[in-house]
Amino acid sequence: MQTDSLENSSDLVSIQSPLRCLLVDDEPLILMVLSKFLANTNTELVSTSNAADAITAAESERFDILITDRFMPGMDGMTLAKILKRRHPYLKTIVISGIPPSCTTQIDAFLQKPFTQAGLLEIVHSLTPPEKRSNQGTPACAPVSA
Repeated sequence: MQTDSLENSSDLVSIQSPLRCLLVDDEPLILMVLSKFLANTNTELVSTSNAADAITAAESERFDILITDRFMPGMDGMTLAKILKRRHPYLKTIVISGIPPSCTTQIDAFLQKPFTQAGLLEIVHSLTPPEKRSNQGTPACAPVSA
């Protein structure tokens, strides 16, 4: 993973209310990178290292977006996305992997590894619910035009 043209996260636009993201990955470094990429975007993040903890978190809190690794010990990210989407139909789901899934009907977006900050923010931007957008209609993770 690498940063790109969005070198300064202060170049991102704020939103009306925080976007709530549930991050799930069994690799702590990936969770740290995702958190860094989403920093300063008025996004509230909850991170878990496995699907079981993510399901528990989703039962006690409302999230707008799930960002999960595809391959994890125990339950994989595709199964997690399917379960959470069934329980919370409003939840947008992003699956991250180096190998594209053969079927993407249960998810809203797929992010190929290695990915950039701009790539992640573009997908999050496209999935941001309308009520989380500012008066100008710009979500938290949209890069500001120069």
